[in-house]
Amino acid sequence: MTLHRDAPLTGIRVLDMTTLLPGPLATLYLSDLGAEVIKIEHPRMGDPMRRMSQNDRKSKEGLSHFFQLLNRGKKSVSLNFKRAQGLELLLRLAQSADVLITSAPKDILDPEEMQERFPRLIYCSLTGYGQQGSRQGFAGHDANFAALSGLLALTAAQDQRPELPEFQIADIVGGSWPALASILTALYVRERSGEGQYIDLSIADGALANLYLSLGYFLETGVAPEKGRGLFSGQLPSYRIYRTMDGRYVVLASLEEVFWKNFLRKIGREDLMPLSVQIPEERGVLHRELEKIFSERSFEQWSVLFDDPGVCLSPVLSIPEVIRQNHFLERGTIFFDAGDVFMEHPHIAGPFHFSKTKPVYRTRAPRLGEHNHEVLAALGIGQAEIAALRLGKIL
Repeated sequence: MTLHRDAPLTGIRVLDMTTLLPGPLATLYLSDLGAEVIKIEHPRMGDPMRRMSQNDRKSKEGLSHFFQLLNRGKKSVSLNFKRAQGLELLLRLAQSADVLITSAPKDILDPEEMQERFPRLIYCSLTGYGQQGSRQGFAGHDANFAALSGLLALTAAQDQRPELPEFQIADIVGGSWPALASILTALYVRERSGEGQYIDLSIADGALANLYLSLGYFLETGVAPEKGRGLFSGQLPSYRIYRTMDGRYVVLASLEEVFWKNFLRKIGREDLMPLSVQIPEERGVLHRELEKIFSERSFEQWSVLFDDPGVCLSPVLSIPEVIRQNHFLERGTIFFDAGDVFMEHPHIAGPFHFSKTKPVYRTRAPRLGEHNHEVLAALGIGQAEIAALRLGKIL
């Protein structure tokens, strides 16, 4: 068996013109998989995420924790591509790139012109609503995409206001992951055909594409699913969040009968087995009994069952608890790099585990324009010209 020592995407160059969360998270994964990611940023402002910090020093340095977590391992080139000289430099960089990903409108870099000029380039446009349709060009953020796609409505109980999740569900599941999958697919197709292609991604489309079970519930019942009443949001006693005696929460997800019965045996309540979680009247009895059962023990007392592989009971952990959770530390999904002069804090690794090729987790995020000389020198641009470009506010 041959061991491939290089990371899977070693040799792939990515030009990343995206900012904030969806695009940078997708390119972080590409970087973790071994690609060289060159982040193209505005010379004065850079990625706005750089200064999204409660810490004045971090904000001034342009290295907020948000930015560091999303952009570790990348290179930064500051470039005003809205000026002719800057655009020409961008196009020169594109000659050696395999992938270009942007969240800018298509009129800045026309897809047809880019494909004609760079036939092997994979050009990915990641925008809120895509490059066609009545909402093309509309401004938007995660909350807008979640609202339009139906995701936000699923956070509301009957006659109550929807709640914004504390994580960017539409941006990530509707933007970052479809971008990663599309780019990897296009790279695979290029291996067979030799041709690159244009990818038009809409975050709203990607968010909508996660509603299969919710749509299935509606088609089965004729009722729109809502928080607390769906099969997977509290209707089933065996798939529900419960409060412990000391005010903590646990989640029971014994969906299959074997796990449900295992759980009842473990807590000594075999008498509840004849009751069905599917019959509304019996379901109500089970709800009340389980609420009482869980409230009679502390979170610590319930922790005995957290490590039982056959009951599907888990603690509801806070972020400080998650980053110290043994399972994630053992798998390397959470890792610390105390030697990093920029960040002595935990990092989240990509969820990639291969038997032969290994991801590469680099922890350092770049300063704005840090790699201007390195990247431009590779294009044959000398120090004097680089200085002139900086003076002309191109870099």
